[in-house]
Order: sequence, then C-alpha cells, then structure tokens
Amino acid sequence: MATFNMKLYYLAHPTYFWARGVLISKHSSVIFILLACILIGCNSKHQTSPWDNYSPTQVQQEVQIDPLQIKVNALSKYVADFRQKPFLSSITAISILPSEINKVLDSISLAAEEMSQTKYYNLLAHYYLGLGYIKSTTDFIDSVLQTNEDAIAGFYPHHSNVLYVVTRYSTDSIDDNATIVHELTHALQEQQFGSIIYNDISTWDEMFTIKYLVEGEASYVSDNYYCSQHNINPVFRSWPLTIFRNTILNYGQLNPECYVLPMAHIYYQGPYLIDRIKTTHGWSGVDNLNYHPLFSTKQCLHDDQLFSASYFTKFNWNTYFSGMQDSIFAIDNLGELHIATLFSSNGFSNFDSIASGWNGDMFWIFMDTTTNRNTFLWNTAWDTPIDAQEFYKAYHNLLPIKRKDIVVSDSLTGQSYTFLDTVSKRVSFLKVEGNAVYVLENIKESSINTNLTELKSSKIGTSMTKQSSMRSRKIKWMRPFDAWLIKKNKMVNKNR
Repeated sequence: MATFNMKLYYLAHPTYFWARGVLISKHSSVIFILLACILIGCNSKHQTSPWDNYSPTQVQQEVQIDPLQIKVNALSKYVADFRQKPFLSSITAISILPSEINKVLDSISLAAEEMSQTKYYNLLAHYYLGLGYIKSTTDFIDSVLQTNEDAIAGFYPHHSNVLYVVTRYSTDSIDDNATIVHELTHALQEQQFGSIIYNDISTWDEMFTIKYLVEGEASYVSDNYYCSQHNINPVFRSWPLTIFRNTILNYGQLNPECYVLPMAHIYYQGPYLIDRIKTTHGWSGVDNLNYHPLFSTKQCLHDDQLFSASYFTKFNWNTYFSGMQDSIFAIDNLGELHIATLFSSNGFSNFDSIASGWNGDMFWIFMDTTTNRNTFLWNTAWDTPIDAQEFYKAYHNLLPIKRKDIVVSDSLTGQSYTFLDTVSKRVSFLKVEGNAVYVLENIKESSINTNLTELKSSKIGTSMTKQSSMRSRKIKWMRPFDAWLIKKNKMVNKNR
C-alpha cells in the first residue's frame, strides 16, 4: 500500500482562481503534485507589464542576474513544447514575501476588478452566510486571509505577463518548479485563448465547472513535468468527493470547509478530466473546451456524465414573489458540488449521496434590512423521485442547524413540512413533488401558497441526451441561464 504525504495549498480569489491541493505518493502508483496557483480576472482591464518598458539589453541584463527569471524562461520552453503552443510574449518573474501576499492580491484585484480582494471576501462571506454554509463572516474572512499567507506558492494575474513567486520556495526544488509550470500554463492559456472560456458564465456552478477545466489543464501540465523530472509515468485517477474530503480532513486542512472543499477538489479531479479528454480527442479536444466547455459540476464529478450533452429547460426570469419587499441580494444556482459542500459543512456524512441526484436548481436570497434576517427561496430538480425524497428528508434535518431559532414540532411525514421561527415569527416551508423539492425559508405563513406557485413557475432541470463526440459537435452547449448576469445587474438592490 502506498504511503501518502499531504499538504494542501489554497487560493486567494474565489471568483477567478483557486489554489491547488495535490496528493504526492512516495511510490509510483498514484502521482500528483503539490501546487498553489492563481489566475486573476476573467474580464480584467489590461495592466501594464514590467516588460513593456524594457529594452532587449535591459531584459538580457536582468535575466543574467536573476536566477528566478532564468528558471521561468527555461520552464516556459518546457510548457510551450509540452502544450504544443508558443508563448506570444515573455513572462516576468517577481519574488514576494509571504507576508505581502494579501497586500499584493488586494492591489491587483482592485486595479483589475475595481473591487479589492478584501471587499470581495466580505461579500462572499455574506453570500455563504445567507446560504447556510457558515455562522460567522468574521471567522470566515480571517481564516481565508491566513490561509493565503500560509499556503500560496505563486500566482499569475490576468493580462499582466507577470508571475509572482513566494520567497519560501526554491527554484532548485522540483516541487516548486512544478508550481511555476502550473502558473506558466495559465499564462499560455490566456495568450492563446484570452477569456473565451469565461465569456458565457451565468451561474456559480458554471464558474466552478470552468475552474475544473482551466486549473485541471494547468495541473495536468505541471503533473507531467513533475513526473518527467523523477522519470516516472503520471497516473491520473478520479477522486470521489467523499474519499477526497476524508483524505484532506485527516490532515486537518479543511477550514473553512465551504471554501476549501470545492476549490481543492478542482486540483485533484481536474487533471483527471483533462487526461480523459486528451486521451480521447488529443490536444485539439482540450483546445475545444475553450469554445464548448462543460456546463455543470455534475459532469466533472461523474465519469458517465463527462461527454454528455445537455440543455436546461425554460426558466422564467419574470417570476414575481408576492410580498417580498426586501432587496434581492443574490440570484444563482449551487449545482451538485456546492450542494454536497452545504451538507458536508454542516456535518452530514452522506453529503455526496444527497447531492448526486441533482438535475438543476435556482435560488433567490432577499435581504431584510430591518431585521437583518434573509429570506431564501430555492427551486431544485432531481433525477428521480427517490433522489428528491432523499434531499427533502436531508434538508428537513439541515434547517434546524442552518436556522437555529426554528422549532421542529414533530417528525417528518407526508410531502410537506412547516417550521416556525420563534424570533422572526415567520415560517420555513419544504415541499417535495415528484422530482422537485421547493424550499421557502423565513416567509410569512400566509404567503406560502402564493410564493410556492410562483416558485414552481420558474422551471428548471436538465435533460440528458446520448453521448456525443466533442470534435463532431455542431452546436454550442446551451447555458443554464444565459440572461443571469444582465438580469442580476438590473435586480440587485431593487426593492420589490
């Protein structure tokens, strides 16, 4: 049996880049690489590269006196040769101290996104709080910022042609050079394809699906580099979410779980997905992902779904929820990965089974500025009525954990259940109906039927078709909710 040494490195910016956690075997049966990586800003404004103002003489002088730059130049050649695509411009290497990581990331994200990393983390914390992943926004932000300082090895800001490497890593180390290879692959992805793969992202689940592909490719290249340096053959395997969670939990590196689990899994499962696609379709198949990417984390988590085509049924964006006078804070979907994380973060050991029957979802969060207690409406679709029943029963057990002030009056029976909140004097309501489960949290009891009817009119769900070759696909995979970003911009902070 192989013995494993594990370290996990997690990332800084939850929207566009995640850090890498990789399993390294002392034997050759399963080989992965320990990396950390960042790819900032899918739609960022162009930032001036330090190379822009350098003459060839200055560049040559800098290369001669900077061992890190020499190493980056050499590894750039490896990445270009392995990926069979040239770099279109040179990459500058900058070394920073661990204590400078959050400051640098803050300044980069502020310049690129017009929002600092710290402010973004604050918004993300309230997002997680509204969904029931965490109990304290302060603890969440502190944990993430500390993780950045402790764990990030390097990062590549979008449109910068600059690769940042943290000073605690040595350019003489194969492991650390693999980190540079990972980041250089991100730079090559950007130079060859720009932001094409990000253009049509509509939901949270889609964004994480894209990360499986983008980070998976970078990890696939760096894994191959690592193995080539040790003269061993890389072996890529699928990582079921339960096994993965238990593995990293044993190393005490799962805090905060809602942030770490989905991000870290990307760097384990992603290279396996890329390996399968490259084995089946070659590098052209991997290139094609930029134009026809996967559409949901369901495809990334289950082998039999990887090459399946899908479409989402019509979604009614004009649904009006009666009596909702609060501001809409978020409209989005969770997808299988984050539904599993919701239950694992709250102590459910069968979280993967609960989420595995996912077939579509959409939620609304309304912020009550008077009581500071949010209303949560959620329409979920499942593969079978059995999957729907499993989720229904599990969510019944989750609600008293998620909303500590609600009263559980009796055991779960029938097809619907109503909880009373002793503080807000409102109710939370669950209903299972065939393949669908409806969740209405913190609403007026008198509005249950009206809001349930309106929630049902927001049709969601997927319909799978037979397996189809990526190369021969003639149509672009349809997005679940194409108008999401436009509608979101119009609806946020709008009183209803």
